[in-house]
Amino acid sequence: MRSAALPPTEPAGSVIGALDVVSRGDVLFEGPLEELYPCHDGDLVAYRVDGGPRSGEIMVSRIFALKKPGDFRVANTYEGELAEALHLRLDGSNVLVVSQIDTDQDVGITFARPLPLVSVPLHAGVTSFRSPVRIWRPSSGRTMGDGEVTLTLSVKEDPVAGYSTVFAATQSGTFKLMRQAFDVESTAWLAPGLGEVQARRIQPGTETETYALVCARIDGEEVVDCGQVSSAIGK
Repeated sequence: MRSAALPPTEPAGSVIGALDVVSRGDVLFEGPLEELYPCHDGDLVAYRVDGGPRSGEIMVSRIFALKKPGDFRVANTYEGELAEALHLRLDGSNVLVVSQIDTDQDVGITFARPLPLVSVPLHAGVTSFRSPVRIWRPSSGRTMGDGEVTLTLSVKEDPVAGYSTVFAATQSGTFKLMRQAFDVESTAWLAPGLGEVQARRIQPGTETETYALVCARIDGEEVVDCGQVSSAIGK
């Protein structure tokens, strides 16, 4: 598997940017973060992609613990080649994105204020998020410039066939990277005990991509049968 430079990190206590509650509804999930978003060193999950240039392929996500307790690296690969990497931080109540890498474009983004993915207790509602970002080259580590991300984060209960309880967490807004702006929308569907079971990415001018869980090995146990994609996860 081709490697990429580890994302540079910002101080854990950074309060740059803003995170504001727009509306807050009922509590949807009161259990531990570990149940809603399992994350352990050595975990492996795989998704079948529908839409976009990789339609029909299997994306394999592997999780590696970093030196700082609660920090993890998620490596998303196709046919054994690294396509994306995320630096996640779990603090017991929140899952945060510290930085992310697109290896195809050789672009990394580090958030001055880590981007929240999900929190517990999980409330229905809407939150606004804003943070400066640093843009850099993973191949060299060189800083390219800066920018800003502005997102609306929404959470609701949303059924997915085959799962008893699922919550949809949607991010929509704009990435302003140097002199360019990109509108983005992504949704992750989370099932307690499994984490992300389905995802969707929407970007203007490109075909919508969806991801469906087809394999999961969590905390040393195979909780979703991986037999049908064994050749993909073995690479």
